[in-house]
Amino acid sequence: MPDRLHITYQLTPVAGQSIEGLCRGIALEQTVEMAEDLVRSDEIREQIIGETLELEPLPDLSGSYRAVIAYRPETTAYALPQLLNLLYGNISIKNNIRITAIEMPGSLLAHWPGPNYGIEGIRRLTGVRDRALAMTALKPMGMPAADLALMAGAFAQGEGDIVKDDHGLADHPFCGFAERVERCQEAVARANQSTGHTTLYFPNISAPLETLEEHLQLAVELGVKGVLVAPFLLGLDTVRYLASRYDLVFAGHPAFSGTHFHDRRHGMTPGVLLGTLFRLIGCDISIYPNFGGRFAFTPEECHGINAALQQPLGELRPAFPAPAGGMTLDRIPEMAAAYGSDAVYLIGSALLREDIDLVVATRRFMARIHESFAPVTGVRPCRTGSGGGT
Repeated sequence: MPDRLHITYQLTPVAGQSIEGLCRGIALEQTVEMAEDLVRSDEIREQIIGETLELEPLPDLSGSYRAVIAYRPETTAYALPQLLNLLYGNISIKNNIRITAIEMPGSLLAHWPGPNYGIEGIRRLTGVRDRALAMTALKPMGMPAADLALMAGAFAQGEGDIVKDDHGLADHPFCGFAERVERCQEAVARANQSTGHTTLYFPNISAPLETLEEHLQLAVELGVKGVLVAPFLLGLDTVRYLASRYDLVFAGHPAFSGTHFHDRRHGMTPGVLLGTLFRLIGCDISIYPNFGGRFAFTPEECHGINAALQQPLGELRPAFPAPAGGMTLDRIPEMAAAYGSDAVYLIGSALLREDIDLVVATRRFMARIHESFAPVTGVRPCRTGSGGGT
């Protein structure tokens, strides 16, 4: 683990621009934000401005370079907004600068506890040990709370693992947050009592700041164990604050983050943003668009997210990846081979198309999951009893 914050960039200088000058320009822009000749303090030069540690051409990307610039942890002020500013503040307004990796010293990571539950804690909550988890989304927007509750109850009756609100479900006049959460949580709890299986319901938290915590408190009072959040809609530090304050599972949705990824020469890799940063702010699950679906992520980018969520990161718990975005039951064996059992497989609209009876559709979903993770003997893995969180 480094003693400074190491940021790895993919840089593509324009004609006439030296790569060394570009690196130094980034180190200045992200700290003192002034020309180097105006920095007259040796202490500031040595302690504040970033230092280029590594610089090499990228053989597979003509005209581009890999650079590692190190910053002292104190320059982050040990606060998430300033960390984000140091990572990609002013340089996000420039061109051809892409962050591909972040390495943080223990002294910096200690300021962010990360996921409340992580993979192991969610497995204790659900009682599922030997397979991937199955998730679906309640939709469409416009459906009354009572009908959404019927869907949630049917998914639980079919013994799915997590049913979440679609990220477009808010506190609408036609489907209020309080009524929806109460009805859905009650329907899921009733089904759980009937089946003996533990299905979790995650309502979407998307209220303005004035009522944000009221929604969280209501969810807790109703017995909810987890919530869906979109960090780029609420604010990354807002999600960090909520995760530190509420003992809940936080599932992160990537809405509003896409412009960071679409230009492969600028922005951040999905692994950095939906992996490392989502985990840092407390996401126990990171939902992302799987390759081959409605969106344009590559297999390499998806594997990069999974690695960032699960590889060692100080004392932070590993988090579940949740590949989604137009997935079908037929894709489950492929996803199982690609991602293994430490994942949450999210199938939304395709589950509604599978059968008009959502209980039947969910049972087919679970059969595919069990088939994909059954032992070589073909015996269906047993569930353990449900347990508490961390």
